[in-house]
Amino acid sequence: MKWLPPSLLLLGVTALLPGDCYVYHSTRSLRHLYMSAWEPHQSLPQFSASRYEGDHLLSYYDSETREWVPHLPWRMEQDPQYWEGQTQMMRQAEESFRVKLQSLASRYNQSEGYHILQYMEGCELSRDGQKRGYAAYGYDGKDFISFDKENLTWIAADAVAEATKKRLDAAVEYNLQRKVYLEEECVTWLQESLNDDKLVLTSAEPPRVTVTSKVGSDGPETLICQVYGFYPKQIEIRWRKKGQEISEKDSPPMILAPNLDDTYYTWSSIDIDPKDKDHYHCHVEHITLPQPLDVGWEKRES
Repeated sequence: MKWLPPSLLLLGVTALLPGDCYVYHSTRSLRHLYMSAWEPHQSLPQFSASRYEGDHLLSYYDSETREWVPHLPWRMEQDPQYWEGQTQMMRQAEESFRVKLQSLASRYNQSEGYHILQYMEGCELSRDGQKRGYAAYGYDGKDFISFDKENLTWIAADAVAEATKKRLDAAVEYNLQRKVYLEEECVTWLQESLNDDKLVLTSAEPPRVTVTSKVGSDGPETLICQVYGFYPKQIEIRWRKKGQEISEKDSPPMILAPNLDDTYYTWSSIDIDPKDKDHYHCHVEHITLPQPLDVGWEKRES
């Protein structure tokens, strides 16, 4: 589990998201992020909670507004009682995290300064249907304790966390509830989010795709598939030869990067035998496309 140190959290709560450029894997995710700060910075609330589907903010709460609200206003109109109930739960969580943070600071013999307690839980659903759930606490930007849902126990990262581990390991019913949530309820939430066209298509942009070639001085020819101007950033890019998909181990991972207009850009390359160049196609799937794109190399006039 990767945590941001306190200094980086001054950039804002949304900085908890992955960086602007990273290796992208074909998964969908739903995440809940909680953060409580002791002696908070003026630009950071004392407590905040947020829910994300991928990189898309679904809902948010902080200690200044004290309201759990959807990122898209029209969702508030669908079920006002749901949002009121979530608000009450978040207010209770705010108080609970305040007590936990004070306790941890005391156990670490810290009487002053800026400290943070983070909690992250969520689930992932891969293209092949595999599911993964996780839950973990971080303190001051480092691992503190994480949930082993298979064994219904907790893994302590240091000596201070051992006392928390003993208490949580003994809470069998709570651990069972966490396991059910991560394996069942969270995945159901995620699937519902993915099926909500209004959510992902509000500001969606379809990808533009071009395939170019580069000939090395002493090596094979390389085809480069450039995909740009798309949103949201979840996208599938795979190479095919004569209509057959090339295994992922033979195709390097994509690198995903943001554009200044909030769309995304990525590319994928593959080394080929020049005589087979016309048999390769870049296969692109995106939620904005009614049908996948299969784009091949085309000779351009000089």
